[in-house]
Amino acid sequence: MMSDTICYLTLTELSHRLKNRQLTCQLATESILSRIDNLNPLINCYNNVFHESAIKRARQLDIEIKNGQWRGKLHGIPIGIKDIFDFHNHHASAGSLLLRDKSSQIATVVEKLESAGAIILGTLNMDELAAGGTGDNVHFGRCNNPWHLKHITGGSSGGSAAAVAAGLAFAAIGSDAGGSIRIPAAFCGVTGLKPTYGLVSRYGAMARTWSMDCIGPFTRCVEDATSVMDAIQGLDLFDATSVENNPLELGNNNYWVIGAVRLDPIYQLNQPDENFLLARNLLEQSGQPFQDVTLPDLDLYTHMQQIIVKSEGAAMHRKALLDKKSAMSFAARSVIAGGLEIDAVDYIEALSVRSSVLNHLTEKVMANIDVLMLPVSIPAAPEFKPPEAMAPAEIDSDFSTMATMTRFANYLGLPAISIPTGINHEGLPTALQLVGKPFEEKKLLYITAQYEALRGPYRNPELGA
Repeated sequence: MMSDTICYLTLTELSHRLKNRQLTCQLATESILSRIDNLNPLINCYNNVFHESAIKRARQLDIEIKNGQWRGKLHGIPIGIKDIFDFHNHHASAGSLLLRDKSSQIATVVEKLESAGAIILGTLNMDELAAGGTGDNVHFGRCNNPWHLKHITGGSSGGSAAAVAAGLAFAAIGSDAGGSIRIPAAFCGVTGLKPTYGLVSRYGAMARTWSMDCIGPFTRCVEDATSVMDAIQGLDLFDATSVENNPLELGNNNYWVIGAVRLDPIYQLNQPDENFLLARNLLEQSGQPFQDVTLPDLDLYTHMQQIIVKSEGAAMHRKALLDKKSAMSFAARSVIAGGLEIDAVDYIEALSVRSSVLNHLTEKVMANIDVLMLPVSIPAAPEFKPPEAMAPAEIDSDFSTMATMTRFANYLGLPAISIPTGINHEGLPTALQLVGKPFEEKKLLYITAQYEALRGPYRNPELGA
């Protein structure tokens, strides 16, 4: 099998070949490392690549397979992780040059992935301090969209999305505080799952906002996302916000109703996203029940989310924000600095009303529906605009526009998934988003898997176009 063919297998396909010894962990790892060496200068999605340790681990995992020791679906799967995790000898940068104390922590997510048999290929590029939405980083360079290099990947987990899209990882791990998994997944044409708050431990991960951060996977299909989530989710004694939950299964549809969010009040488009409309038609024609709904308080949810994320970001990075000579970039400063001006009373109020707001959404707006369906962001990835050519308010405004339909899920701790719907007339990916009730990832995964089967195969990007 040719190297490029191997690198574009789904995680599920590769796992089957490894288990049946049709491929070796070493060959799969060497193939993808070779592809990284060739294409990462073009895409710039990896900050660090662990060549020697990855190949050494692949050989060990091959021996385990030979001896009948199979760890599960992630056994021998090479993946990349966003550079927010401390582990072994790696000290996370979070895309920044700001100094931080050395950590001896081993991030729980990394520990669980390795226990499941995954091979860590390296750490992935991101917007500095997870405070951005373009994939641009003044310190490590801009991460380029594999579909069209002039276009953004989205952020802050741009490197994670680009790596999976470009065949430089079979899966990747990112984080989402306001859309940072779902938006890059949509812009790069991969599947991205933001789980319910607390379902995945954040121990050993550098925070963007400790009240809303979620860790989740980027994959090439829904089944792959399920496999990664099964490995990383669950209670962790090192993270007091983590919870126990049952393994995810795609299961059978129990007449789940999709609430199609009316876009007119929140999403001003000159032309509708045809692929989004087609996706709804496909699901309806298959017998999937729909009900039109509105989100009348979306602006309020978004406002509250911004109060929290900006306040907590400013608290974490106050020293660097006040030091005009610090290594914090202009772009990151433009996004975070507003938190210094938020009143503590407003911050406490945004936190305190969250449970009542969640109850209203689930018991009133979603009373007769199971999941919400709406776009992830603007229809497709825009071209990159250098931050130095923009005013701070413009940078923050552009970021907010892209995250109009994602931030509410973070404020309320809801699970949400982005899945590709097709390619637009510019040759760029489009996507839809499903948002569920807390800990109902199973419904999101079932419906998106159903849609994925209806949509059919999804082509790979023509790198460098």
